[in-house]
Amino acid sequence: MRKNTHFLFFTLLILFSVLVFHSAKAERNQPEHSTSSHNKGTSSKVLSDAESIDLSLVLAEVYDISISKGDFKIVAETTLQWQEHEHIIDSDEPVIYTGSDVDKKLSQIWHPQFVIYNSENPRDTQNKSLSHFPDGHFELYEKFNATIAMNTDIKTYPFGTLDLYIELSAFAHPSDEMVLEPILFEIGHSGHEHEAIKGNWTIESHHTKTSSVSGLNFGGKPFSHNEFHFEIKHDFVDVLQKIFIPIFSIMLISIFINVFGPFGRDDQEEINEYADMRIGGQLTLLLTVFALKFSLGDDIPTTHYLNLIDLIFITSMLLITFNLLTSIIILYWFNTNKYDQAKKWDNFLNFGSPAFLVIGLVLCIWITFS
Repeated sequence: MRKNTHFLFFTLLILFSVLVFHSAKAERNQPEHSTSSHNKGTSSKVLSDAESIDLSLVLAEVYDISISKGDFKIVAETTLQWQEHEHIIDSDEPVIYTGSDVDKKLSQIWHPQFVIYNSENPRDTQNKSLSHFPDGHFELYEKFNATIAMNTDIKTYPFGTLDLYIELSAFAHPSDEMVLEPILFEIGHSGHEHEAIKGNWTIESHHTKTSSVSGLNFGGKPFSHNEFHFEIKHDFVDVLQKIFIPIFSIMLISIFINVFGPFGRDDQEEINEYADMRIGGQLTLLLTVFALKFSLGDDIPTTHYLNLIDLIFITSMLLITFNLLTSIIILYWFNTNKYDQAKKWDNFLNFGSPAFLVIGLVLCIWITFS
């Protein structure tokens, strides 16, 4: 009995020793979890506070501002500056990396990254450089092209301002690890006479806005997010000669055709002779308005509501249609010997048609600015 007990005891002791040995071996072979490392590219840092990244943005050019398509193009320059105390170098001058050496160096160190949140496609980098200063300070410079989506919310166009903005957001490092701090935002380089805003637009003001956005990556953690706003207004002279002068000329001609038309004559032959001119003239003007609206498609903002320009075009169409229909009716009365009734309405149009225009324009202004 004692012999069996000793045998069982030694058997359990051997099994326990084998299990302990295999457990220790498995623990030694388990891969180490990656902690903060400045030498492993964009791997996460273990920080007590989020790393503050100084962000500078200069819009060298803003062009092809399309209020009909809802986008604009930019040529921009950015710099990202951060401190790496573990990478202090023994040198009096900074080490500058360009070309493929930039990506090679960045793959060896922790570095910030950003994405253009409201870009229609990935940005096209023209050139970039990385400066490594002796104190461990890094500066990443990039010049790029991008097409930016915009909200064409300008109900009072061509009056008022249009708010354009560029959204730069972190995407590889959440807010608890990295925060983008805008320290500079300029439209064109200061001291340079080169006009940054191309086309018939004038810059009014610019400012930055800092916030955070959540993404699907990193379990929905928030990311540092910055908006760079700049307000522009359209040059009124350009709209005056492109839109207002043509459309108001068409409306005035429509009124003059009515006032000085042939229906005010006493001779029936003269009435019939000039009837085609009056009706044909109004019909031609109506088709001209449609053609003008179509040709100005790129100069009129696309909105889900009626802006000032839309209302003016609608007023012109209604005015000409009113003049055309009343001319047809009055001609019918003349041809059916209802002279008194025809002349009465013909005289009424001498002030009724201008009154229609004035009331229409007042309604346009009231609807737009109310």
